[in-house]
Amino acid sequence: MIDYGPGVGPVIRGREGLARFRRDRGTGEAEAFKATSHHNANVLVSFDGPDRATVLTSLYAWHQAAEGPNPRVWGYYHDVVVRTGEGWRIAERQLRIGGQEHFSLAWHPLQDDG
Repeated sequence: MIDYGPGVGPVIRGREGLARFRRDRGTGEAEAFKATSHHNANVLVSFDGPDRATVLTSLYAWHQAAEGPNPRVWGYYHDVVVRTGEGWRIAERQLRIGGQEHFSLAWHPLQDDG
């Protein structure tokens, strides 16, 4: 499950859903980007057991727009990872945003008040 936020699109489920998202992302706001640069740091891994962990990773993402100002976003990925026969895999990912500039998208807030 991948959830980038309600303004980005519906929750993505499974490998086929991820492939469809990547194939279709040329439509909508994302098509206006000439380039992007995503920076991740400050990774905190908390093991829930030998085969499962929660992971918080900070994100800063810059996007070069075809026209107008360059959008930026910063926040955290909230992940659940599991060990499989093929190695560690992300089972769940939710992007939570602490701030943004020049995006007209609805995001999940960094802090969940509910």
